Amino acid sequence: MATVSNADNVEKAPINKKQFTGRVERVIDSLVLPKANRELLKLRFLDEVKFYENKRNSTRKYYNFFRFTVTTGSILLPAILSLGQMDPNKLPPNFDQVIYWTSWTISLLVTISNGFLQLFSLDKNFFNYSLTVEQLKTEGWQFFGLSGKYEEYEEHDKKSYKEFCKAIETIKRKQVEQEYSGKADSQKKKEFNFADEMEKFQDKATKNIAIAKKAKDLATGLATDQATGLATGLASGLATGLATDQATGLATGLATGLASGLATGLATGLATGLDPPLSSDTVNGLPKSMPPITQPIRDITLDIGGAATATTAATDATAATAATDANATVPKTIAEVI
Repeated sequence: MATVSNADNVEKAPINKKQFTGRVERVIDSLVLPKANRELLKLRFLDEVKFYENKRNSTRKYYNFFRFTVTTGSILLPAILSLGQMDPNKLPPNFDQVIYWTSWTISLLVTISNGFLQLFSLDKNFFNYSLTVEQLKTEGWQFFGLSGKYEEYEEHDKKSYKEFCKAIETIKRKQVEQEYSGKADSQKKKEFNFADEMEKFQDKATKNIAIAKKAKDLATGLATDQATGLATGLASGLATGLATDQATGLATGLATGLASGLATGLATGLATGLDPPLSSDTVNGLPKSMPPITQPIRDITLDIGGAATATTAATDATAATAATDANATVPKTIAEVI
């Protein structure tokens, strides 16, 4: 069974080339859309286009008539009034009366026409209706040809249909807002009160000053805390360094004193009461040859002196210098004692 496509049905429909709705109706019938969607396009889109076309045409008639009256009357009135300045003897009888009533009539028509233009906003409505009609037509042709904002769609599907309906309603809403803007608002504009505005300004300035003061106090407190912390850190570090140096110096002094005192005491004790006398040849302040009974003590003394010197050299440079000087004086002291 052969199916009849929409295109076959469209070919039988007459084409009305004078109206936009008659030409577009065939295009809508050929779209691959559900029948309900095509009917909605006719009832909403085509109906809106036809509605605004009729309003534009009717408004254009009145707009053109009143504008023509105002423009023509504004041109003729000065010319007619200038005729009254001619020599009365050269003018026809009662010509001054004719000029008076003619100028009066033209002035009245110009005033009435201009008043109707302003009262009904014929110029504004005519421009708005014309713009709305053209926007609707442009949106429709873009949708039918899948161009412009619809070029991303491959065919007339539900997504493109929804996008088109949304655009039509947006154009309709903007036109209504422009036509009735300010007419529904019956409230008067609030009068300017200098005293109230000045008071608001002062309150705002006071708040800003208070905020700035708080920020300054906060910054000052932070700076003070940082300075206190820095001073505390420096004092703590300095005290720690001094304590460390003092401890090192004390340890060095104790080591040097113990080594020097021990060596001096041993040398003095050994040198006292020896018989026979010691030889004059010495090593580190001790005689090279000693009685057999005291020879081990001599060796121990030399070992203690060397250990003290090695301990002193392990400290810092200042302590090492002091220990070296102390060890150097030990043999001299022993030699003097001997």
